[in-house]
Amino acid sequence: MLKAMKDFFSSFLLIISWLIFAVSSIFFIFSFLTVFALPIFLILFAIALLCFYISKKLDSRKVSK
Repeated sequence: MLKAMKDFFSSFLLIISWLIFAVSSIFFIFSFLTVFALPIFLILFAIALLCFYISKKLDSRKVSK
């Protein structure tokens, strides 16, 4: 039960991180038009990186070489 919850949470965070990356890329484009979009872009990008990092830490499906 705990492993299934951990896998679900890992996948959920991965999907959320990619969605935030997509939104932050829009703010990156708008940051060239206005100065106010740059802090929003940086905050969203940092949150997306954090979600991606946590998702990878929780991922129990390690690839062995």
